[in-house]
Amino acid sequence: MLPWLVIPLISLWALSQLLPPAFRFEITSPRLACVFVLLVTLFWYEILMPQLSAWRVRRNARLRERKRFEAIEMQKLRKTATRRCRNCLTPYRDQNPGGGRFMCSYCGHISKRPVLDLPVPPGMSNSGIIKELVGKSQRVGWKEGQAIKWKSVV
Repeated sequence: MLPWLVIPLISLWALSQLLPPAFRFEITSPRLACVFVLLVTLFWYEILMPQLSAWRVRRNARLRERKRFEAIEMQKLRKTATRRCRNCLTPYRDQNPGGGRFMCSYCGHISKRPVLDLPVPPGMSNSGIIKELVGKSQRVGWKEGQAIKWKSVV
């Protein structure tokens, strides 16, 4: 039998030894002990495991849908974001350059991955999915997970 089924039974027996004799968990018959273990195993595999599997499938589908929705929202924000220089954080004059290379008009820094200044619509500064997507910082790197903290929203 699986250890996570046997260990709780052994711990139940061990803890019951602290109780008065009338309330102790004692199975004197090996046949009764086998039947009890068989019933617990049957309950685990026939009732709990299908429920657990169905719950995991629903949860994974829900998480997958949420990630998809967040990716769509983040892509919308990236399209409207102001691109800024990684060196001096000055907004680029040309927000959509040919060849994908941004050149700062202030310091001359050239970058293919500018800092994104994500816009926060009015009235949504402290709530909504935007705060969850952007985090506590308005500055987000070009690739996901490259957060550059510059200006706090809160």
